Amino acid sequence: MLTAIKGNRECRITEDQKDEFLKSGYDILDEEGNRTAAPSKTVPYAEHQKLQKEIDTLKEQNTELQKEIDTLKKNVKPTKEKD
Repeated sequence: MLTAIKGNRECRITEDQKDEFLKSGYDILDEEGNRTAAPSKTVPYAEHQKLQKEIDTLKEQNTELQKEIDTLKKNVKPTKEKD
C-alpha cells in the first residue's frame, strides 16, 4: 500500500491509483518511505528538505554569533574622548 499526502490529509491508496493522486497534487509515500512529489510542486520535496536543513544550520550559527557579539560588547571598555 502507498500513502498519498496533501496538506494534512493522508490516504492509503493502491499502485493503480498512484498516477491519479499525483495529478491531483498529492505526494506519494511508498512502503520504504521514499517520497514522490506531485509534479505540480514548484520546489521538489528533496530540495525543500535540503534548504530547510540549511536554514536550521544558519539559524544556529546566527544564535551563536549573536551570543559572541553580546559577550564582546560587554568586554569592550569605553574610550575617553580627547577634548
